[in-house]
Amino acid sequence: RSGSLFASKAVPRPLAVSVPFLLAALAFFLLGANYIQIAETLVVLRPGAEGMQAGSGGSHSTADTPIFKLNVYSLFYSIHMLRKMKLDVLANVLVFFSGILPYTKLGLMLLAWILPRPIMPKTLRGNILLAVDQFGKFSLVDIFVVQFIGATLHASVDIGQILSPPAPGNSAGLSGSLAGKDPSALLLTDFSVGFASFVLATVGSLVLGHICLYCHTEDLALQSAVRLRAHHQDKGDQPLEIMPASSQASVADSEAHVSGGGGGARSCRERLVGIALLVTLAMMLCGVFLRAYTVHLTTPFGTLTRASYSIFGMAQFLPNLAADPSSFSSWFGRITYIVFALVITPCHLLILIIFWFWRVPRRHVAATATMARVLFAWSALDVVVASMVVTLLELRTNEPLVLNGHQRDFL
Repeated sequence: RSGSLFASKAVPRPLAVSVPFLLAALAFFLLGANYIQIAETLVVLRPGAEGMQAGSGGSHSTADTPIFKLNVYSLFYSIHMLRKMKLDVLANVLVFFSGILPYTKLGLMLLAWILPRPIMPKTLRGNILLAVDQFGKFSLVDIFVVQFIGATLHASVDIGQILSPPAPGNSAGLSGSLAGKDPSALLLTDFSVGFASFVLATVGSLVLGHICLYCHTEDLALQSAVRLRAHHQDKGDQPLEIMPASSQASVADSEAHVSGGGGGARSCRERLVGIALLVTLAMMLCGVFLRAYTVHLTTPFGTLTRASYSIFGMAQFLPNLAADPSSFSSWFGRITYIVFALVITPCHLLILIIFWFWRVPRRHVAATATMARVLFAWSALDVVVASMVVTLLELRTNEPLVLNGHQRDFL
């Protein structure tokens, strides 16, 4: 009678009771992940070729020796340090997208679930659930910012070249080959358990967002079916078979726009939509392999590193950021980047292309439309690019590592 999703007959009672508790649990899980260390930047000593052979097979975990911790990353501490380093724009981005947005999303989903219709009309409820479902992925900004900071600060120095500088005619700089016999000092960023915790909390909120939106759609379908049956019964007509509301609009759109639907010629606008989908997919597939940015990391002693990266190249380079590439945190960070940045976006575009150019059977239209919405909510290539641009613009005009006197003396 209240009209809330909690009291809706379209929602199974175990699910209706569980969702508020799951939202509260996710909020506390997310809060804990915000306080746990996400990553740390270390100065690591790596032995040369002879030392690696003398060690246990050249394993990173046994051969590398951390000698100094330059920085640690958690959400609140990172925001504090970014403001201290005058990186206010990057700090504000993290505050909004990784600090405010996740909790706002969970709070809005809870209100949409329990508030009755007089307080939250069904149209407003649907708009809120659709918005938090489609834009909740921007909570991952903090994760991608840490990964790009780690790639930007990654550097290696051949200690032998520092102790024995090259001859004047030799063009070798500070950046040395790790394959040499001399030991090297590396600047690495290791991911911690907080990284996995934050990603899992964000994924959990995405899944709950899909569930809430689906239940809202089913509730609308049930109300529409009840009204139509009552209307036909009042007229004495035979009740019609009511199609779920989640499928009605999709079927109409499919029959009107999908290739071959309606038997008529396509309009100019419809042709442009199909061309735009194909061009977007082609540009996306080409763009991830093209150079996205170049890093020149310089110090008073010379250039530490000079490297270029593409979106795809970042996925290949991520294992090099960790002191132990085989660790769970390193693998989890790599999988997170690959799935959200490289896999889901082309899958989403392929679904749209299939939906547009081929006639989808009526029984599969609802599932196809739902899959397209879900894949859009998980397609985070735009989040990756936004994180990259903001991070690099801020680091380009500021010192990414500010050391106090004691730290400089130690190094």
